[in-house]
Amino acid sequence: MQTIYAPVFKLAAEKGIPIIDMARSFDLNNPSLYVSQIEPSELGSKIIANTVAYCVNNHQVNDGSQFYYSLPGSTEIIREANDGSKVWNPSDVDNK
Repeated sequence: MQTIYAPVFKLAAEKGIPIIDMARSFDLNNPSLYVSQIEPSELGSKIIANTVAYCVNNHQVNDGSQFYYSLPGSTEIIREANDGSKVWNPSDVDNK
């Protein structure tokens, strides 16, 4: 995923596109978030909907590219600049 995500994040930064980061929002060890180990459950879907709604209602074009995510177990949405200083790493997800 690191190989795939790097050019996507770079393009998003160049175009000012927001990124909704579900990998950091979901606790991989919480089975109540998933159905059949991959599809979001009702609870998982609420996390997705909450993050998408926040992004749609709060992201402004002049904000530049931003990551939007919530920490597992929290409803607070975190914004983080996609300015090239963040390299997606699987350990970001594994350390929840």
